[in-house]
Amino acid sequence: MSPARSIAAGAAPALRRAWRPILATLLAALLAPLAAAQDYPSKPVRIIVPFAAGGPADVYARFIAQRLQESMGQTFIVDDRPGAGSIIGTDAVAKSTPDGYTLLLMSNTHTVNESLIPNKPFQLMRDFVPIAPINSSDLVLVARSGCRSRSDSRSWSTTAPAAARSSAPTSSPRARRTATRCC
Repeated sequence: MSPARSIAAGAAPALRRAWRPILATLLAALLAPLAAAQDYPSKPVRIIVPFAAGGPADVYARFIAQRLQESMGQTFIVDDRPGAGSIIGTDAVAKSTPDGYTLLLMSNTHTVNESLIPNKPFQLMRDFVPIAPINSSDLVLVARSGCRSRSDSRSWSTTAPAAARSSAPTSSPRARRTATRCC
């Protein structure tokens, strides 16, 4: 073996030893958030519902809270705080400590409020971070059974401007077809 090769061979273990602390530090830095996340939740979690008790949002929140409690072994409390078009409950979450122990169950009301109510005490896109979608639904305009004329209603639903037929910018064609079948 040549002297240059023996020096390089002797340097390899030294180089590997020098990289070990660097790799260990990087690995610890990458895994630290995962280790911290395993401790969550270490105390009860509050889910604030900015709508009245007994409504759809409250029912969803209670269902989800029960499942989270069963799977995570920690208490999840549903706290209904209705009022001011969901602003009271939403503001409570916006002013809470950002530690993940106060959650907000929001709906499309919040996105509508962004454009209709400019002087809210919070900003949706600045003060909140989405965690997970819970439900997706379409709003459908229907008439009372036995309406004056089904053909008039069906005609209106297909000839009215799209803005009048659409419940939201994301309304599905399926929802519009359902509305036309209902009348």
